[in-house]
Amino acid sequence: PGSDFGQFAYCNAPQFFQAANFAVRTHRITVPALGTANDGMDCPTTRSFAIVDMDQSDNVQTQYLANANGQIAQLSAANLVQLTNGKTMQQAINLGNPSDNALVSRVLDPVLGCHAWEIPDLVNSGKTTATLATDELQAAMDQKAPAALVPSADEMVLLNNKPSLSKIDAYRIGVNQPIAFNLNNANTTNYCTNIINISLPRLNQDMKTFQGQPSPDGGATANSLFTFLANRLNATLGDGGLNCVGLLNIKNPVTVTTDGNGVATAATIATTGTGTVTATPTTAGAMTTPTVAAVPTTTGTGTVTATPTTTGTGVGMTNGNAPNCNIDGTMLNGCVGTVTINGQTCRISFANGTVTETCTGAGTGTGTGTGGTGTGGTGTGTGGTGTGTGTGTGGTGTGVGFGTGGTNPNPLNYNNTGISNDNSVHGGDFDSVGTTYSAQALQNAGFTPGRMISANGVNFYWPASAANTPDNVLAQGQEIGVRPVPGASTLAFLGASGFGPSTGNATINYTDGTTQSFTLAFSDWTLNNGEASPLSNNQVVATTSYRNTPNGGLDPHMPNVFYTDVALAAGKTIKSVTLPARVDRGTMHIFAIGTR
Repeated sequence: PGSDFGQFAYCNAPQFFQAANFAVRTHRITVPALGTANDGMDCPTTRSFAIVDMDQSDNVQTQYLANANGQIAQLSAANLVQLTNGKTMQQAINLGNPSDNALVSRVLDPVLGCHAWEIPDLVNSGKTTATLATDELQAAMDQKAPAALVPSADEMVLLNNKPSLSKIDAYRIGVNQPIAFNLNNANTTNYCTNIINISLPRLNQDMKTFQGQPSPDGGATANSLFTFLANRLNATLGDGGLNCVGLLNIKNPVTVTTDGNGVATAATIATTGTGTVTATPTTAGAMTTPTVAAVPTTTGTGTVTATPTTTGTGVGMTNGNAPNCNIDGTMLNGCVGTVTINGQTCRISFANGTVTETCTGAGTGTGTGTGGTGTGGTGTGTGGTGTGTGTGTGGTGTGVGFGTGGTNPNPLNYNNTGISNDNSVHGGDFDSVGTTYSAQALQNAGFTPGRMISANGVNFYWPASAANTPDNVLAQGQEIGVRPVPGASTLAFLGASGFGPSTGNATINYTDGTTQSFTLAFSDWTLNNGEASPLSNNQVVATTSYRNTPNGGLDPHMPNVFYTDVALAAGKTIKSVTLPARVDRGTMHIFAIGTR
């Protein structure tokens, strides 16, 4: 609140994309394939690192007309006649923003032999047109990894000139991109690396083709399509853009020559392994056609290495049928890669429906677990109750993993329904006004009914309840039996608060008859509509892009599920926990309990 994106805004975009994505999944909308460009590479999308600039996905394809009387209307044949009083087109000014979206569909696609996905324009007699919505839907479906997603240094997602996770996620939701969950998943250094490794070689490859095409801005800033793109790329990489030169500690690989009017007339692009290519005009002038003044000084073609950016979390399907994993804030596409947990290097892999974590470090340790990462931090687990061993410190791991199978050792007697099906919210009421989590959105985040959730070394079982049936415990002083793991030293909870945050006094009951009082607290499920941070002992383990409203609509305030824990007394065995009978405000909800 109080900090807009800039030139970009949206209304009901999350709801639109939710419906559109559902239609794509159920084959009611067919997204066309990209095709192959005449340079032998995939046709570009708005998420291609060969195309993006310092603020991607920020332009609608819609154009407008404005006349001398100050009247404005959407561009259509009928409005053109009306605004110009039947006179020539020059009587009205055409307003539009060509960058990114229109650059792809109206300029690059025709030059590269590609064709944008177009749909009928209802205000222009059904004439087909490209749109931001179809651009993003096609990019989400067809763009090969690495896909460009809004990074943290995009000026439109800054708050007080600093990256804002809430703005990043809010922006991404508006253009059908997966939310980041943390700033590392919107890492601008990775974004810059991909631009360097992907954009520069392709622009060099297409240089001769682009030199023969006019600048999209009519020669205002460049004398050809090539110098226009080079000038744009230079600005993106520079300290006035994403500051890739500073983040990567390099000299700007794109050098632009301008004439006395500031028009780009030549460009030099330095790429590793392909030499340096310089384009200069044959004669001075805004619209002259450049020729190659230098050829590569090396004969090698170089190797392009791209650092993937986050494409989703939970059970998104990349790398075949493997899910994506969010391990301690690090997103791994296909659940494959290396992360650092408690100072140890851990290898994450996925096979046969099981996520395996193997860590190395000082000392050795063993762990048992179900699915996901097991417990003991350094253990690996398979199946429902399989055990595993690993090397490491034997300490407690962090992060969130998923597994399948097994029996919930700590079932709860649910007394509240907080999860509903989209467009069918009957019976649900998480926050006392009828708002609920979306079952579909939770499933997209990996939280499916009955699934094992491993967070910070604790194995939880997400409620196995069907949507629109009781799925959580509304804290009202209930005593809940706990079956701890051997030697348990920590009691942990998954939950959230409606109209919170909520804090209350709880009690741990031990088998020897003694008790331990502690404060149980959960943050508001939407973090007060994005205005607050999680409480000090709360960790976000899931965030969904919307929640369901009582009237069947979708609300863009993003709800979270939080992890919190409390240390158990040494040498004692927990028997049960008594939840707060009262909380200071809001409603406290518990989805699952576990021990470590």
